Amino acid sequence: MIILDTSAIIELFSGRGKYKEIQQQIQLHSAAISALTINELLVDAHPNKKEILMQFIRSVHILSIDDKVAYKGVEIEEYLINHGIMTGRVDILIAATCLVHDVELLTLDKDFERINGLQIIKL
Repeated sequence: MIILDTSAIIELFSGRGKYKEIQQQIQLHSAAISALTINELLVDAHPNKKEILMQFIRSVHILSIDDKVAYKGVEIEEYLINHGIMTGRVDILIAATCLVHDVELLTLDKDFERINGLQIIKL
Protein backbone atom coordinates (compact mmCIF):
# COMPACT_ATOMS: atom_id res chain seq x y z
CA MET A 1 0.00 0.00 0.00
CA ILE A 2 1.07 3.59 -0.65
CA ILE A 3 -0.40 6.84 0.61
CA LEU A 4 -0.98 9.63 -1.89
CA ASP A 5 -0.85 13.18 -0.66
CA THR A 6 -2.81 16.07 -2.11
CA SER A 7 -0.04 17.17 -4.48
CA ALA A 8 0.08 13.74 -6.13
CA ILE A 9 -3.69 13.58 -6.54
CA ILE A 10 -3.86 17.08 -8.03
CA GLU A 11 -1.08 16.13 -10.46
CA LEU A 12 -2.89 12.90 -11.32
CA PHE A 13 -6.10 14.72 -12.22
CA SER A 14 -4.31 17.52 -14.06
CA GLY A 15 -3.29 15.16 -16.84
CA ARG A 16 0.07 16.92 -16.94
CA GLY A 17 3.54 16.53 -15.53
CA LYS A 18 4.04 13.23 -13.73
CA TYR A 19 0.47 11.97 -13.90
CA LYS A 20 1.45 8.84 -15.86
CA GLU A 21 4.04 7.86 -13.26
CA ILE A 22 1.44 8.39 -10.53
CA GLN A 23 -1.04 6.19 -12.42
CA GLN A 24 1.62 3.47 -12.67
CA GLN A 25 2.32 3.61 -8.93
CA ILE A 26 -1.40 3.33 -8.17
CA GLN A 27 -1.61 0.28 -10.44
CA LEU A 28 1.40 -1.32 -8.73
CA HIS A 29 0.29 -0.66 -5.16
CA SER A 30 -2.95 -0.44 -3.28
CA ALA A 31 -3.66 3.29 -2.92
CA ALA A 32 -4.68 5.01 0.29
CA ILE A 33 -5.07 8.58 1.50
CA SER A 34 -5.17 10.24 4.88
CA ALA A 35 -8.58 11.43 6.02
CA LEU A 36 -7.01 14.90 6.10
CA THR A 37 -6.42 14.72 2.36
CA ILE A 38 -10.18 14.60 1.82
CA ASN A 39 -10.42 18.04 3.41
CA GLU A 40 -7.50 19.43 1.43
CA LEU A 41 -8.90 18.13 -1.86
CA LEU A 42 -12.50 19.20 -1.47
CA VAL A 43 -12.33 22.57 0.31
CA ASP A 44 -10.86 24.44 -2.64
CA ALA A 45 -12.13 22.19 -5.43
CA HIS A 46 -14.08 23.72 -8.27
CA PRO A 47 -17.71 22.53 -8.03
CA ASN A 48 -17.53 20.62 -11.32
CA LYS A 49 -14.43 18.71 -10.09
CA LYS A 50 -15.86 17.64 -6.74
CA GLU A 51 -17.77 14.62 -8.06
CA ILE A 52 -14.70 13.29 -9.86
CA LEU A 53 -12.66 13.75 -6.70
CA MET A 54 -15.38 12.06 -4.63
CA GLN A 55 -15.29 9.06 -6.98
CA PHE A 56 -11.54 8.84 -6.50
CA ILE A 57 -11.86 9.16 -2.72
CA ARG A 58 -14.41 6.33 -2.68
CA SER A 59 -12.00 4.15 -4.68
CA VAL A 60 -9.09 4.30 -2.22
CA HIS A 61 -8.54 3.20 1.34
CA ILE A 62 -8.96 6.03 3.88
CA LEU A 63 -6.59 6.05 6.86
CA SER A 64 -7.97 7.87 9.89
CA ILE A 65 -6.14 10.02 12.39
CA ASP A 66 -6.17 7.96 15.57
CA ASP A 67 -4.27 8.38 18.83
CA LYS A 68 -1.15 6.61 17.51
CA VAL A 69 -0.99 8.96 14.53
CA ALA A 70 -1.63 11.98 16.77
CA TYR A 71 1.19 11.03 19.16
CA LYS A 72 3.56 10.35 16.26
CA GLY A 73 2.62 13.77 14.87
CA VAL A 74 3.55 15.39 18.18
CA GLU A 75 6.91 13.60 18.11
CA ILE A 76 7.60 14.75 14.54
CA GLU A 77 6.51 18.33 15.14
CA GLU A 78 8.56 18.67 18.33
CA TYR A 79 11.64 17.35 16.52
CA LEU A 80 11.15 19.77 13.63
CA ILE A 81 10.57 22.75 15.93
CA ASN A 82 13.67 21.89 17.96
CA HIS A 83 15.68 21.87 14.72
CA GLY A 84 14.23 25.13 13.41
CA ILE A 85 12.27 23.45 10.63
CA MET A 86 8.80 24.71 9.84
CA THR A 87 6.31 22.35 8.21
CA GLY A 88 2.53 22.48 8.09
CA ARG A 89 0.62 20.47 10.66
CA VAL A 90 -1.47 18.66 8.02
CA ASP A 91 1.72 17.48 6.30
CA ILE A 92 3.09 16.36 9.66
CA LEU A 93 -0.03 14.30 10.36
CA ILE A 94 0.05 12.77 6.87
CA ALA A 95 3.69 11.82 7.47
CA ALA A 96 2.76 10.43 10.89
CA THR A 97 0.06 8.32 9.24
CA CYS A 98 2.66 6.86 6.87
CA LEU A 99 5.07 6.11 9.69
CA VAL A 100 2.47 4.51 11.96
CA HIS A 101 1.18 2.30 9.14
CA ASP A 102 4.71 1.70 7.74
CA VAL A 103 3.80 2.73 4.20
CA GLU A 104 5.47 4.87 1.56
CA LEU A 105 4.23 8.32 0.63
CA LEU A 106 3.72 9.36 -2.97
CA THR A 107 4.11 13.13 -3.07
CA LEU A 108 5.49 15.96 -5.15
CA ASP A 109 5.89 18.13 -2.04
CA LYS A 110 9.56 18.41 -1.07
CA ASP A 111 8.65 19.51 2.48
CA PHE A 112 8.14 15.84 3.37
CA GLU A 113 11.85 15.19 2.81
CA ARG A 114 12.50 16.99 6.12
CA ILE A 115 10.83 14.22 8.11
CA ASN A 116 13.20 11.52 9.33
CA GLY A 117 12.29 7.93 8.59
CA LEU A 118 9.54 8.77 6.10
CA GLN A 119 9.70 6.58 3.01
CA ILE A 120 8.96 8.71 -0.04
CA ILE A 121 8.37 7.48 -3.58
CA LYS A 122 10.31 9.91 -5.74
CA LEU A 123 9.10 10.43 -9.27
